[in-house]
Amino acid sequence: MDQDLKNQLDAINRNLADINKKTSKNGMWRAFFYGVLSGLGSVAGAAIALSIIIYILNAMGIIPAFRNQFNQIERLLEQFQNIR
Repeated sequence: MDQDLKNQLDAINRNLADINKKTSKNGMWRAFFYGVLSGLGSVAGAAIALSIIIYILNAMGIIPAFRNQFNQIERLLEQFQNIR
């Protein structure tokens, strides 16, 4: 058998073994949990980014409707820092 053909067959066998591992029962659960955690991380990151943007816009006076909520949050943060 030609050595190049043997190397290609070995590479195909390794790829098939990897596919088998990834689609096995444990691999599917791992992929599921990875997807769930990835989704939760995306949502949390978006919420934090949106909160920061709203806070900055409020501090600049662009969004006066949120002034009371941010004042309450600032008071809570100050109280928390005083407790420490």
